[in-house]
Amino acid sequence: GILKVNRNPDQGIKWLISEGLLANTPEHIAQFFFYTPGLLKSSVGDYIGEGDAFHVAVMSGYTNLFNFRSLKFEQSLRTFLSKFRLPGEAQQIDRLMEKFAARYCMDNPDVFSDGDTAYLLAYSII
Repeated sequence: GILKVNRNPDQGIKWLISEGLLANTPEHIAQFFFYTPGLLKSSVGDYIGEGDAFHVAVMSGYTNLFNFRSLKFEQSLRTFLSKFRLPGEAQQIDRLMEKFAARYCMDNPDVFSDGDTAYLLAYSII
């Protein structure tokens, strides 16, 4: 299954679901990408970077699995980006940075006055 996902993330996930190895929910797919060793970072980034509602829900669930409590902003961003390769399109990167910023602010509510500031900083750093 991991080889199939690494070759083609969408087809690999569909195969895992059809074989009953993975539930067809954003939460389960997010957990698969977060916890499964051996996945290519590019495969994870390609899948969670897609823009349709289901993939965005997977990306949201994936990002929510991170715990940034008490971590500095740069350390959190480094941790976030260490788990996958950023997709190439600006719109995809924008969605990921927006979700990262929201998650960071949720875990560290006293660091930034609002999520927009965290988003701008994250986008500027990358």
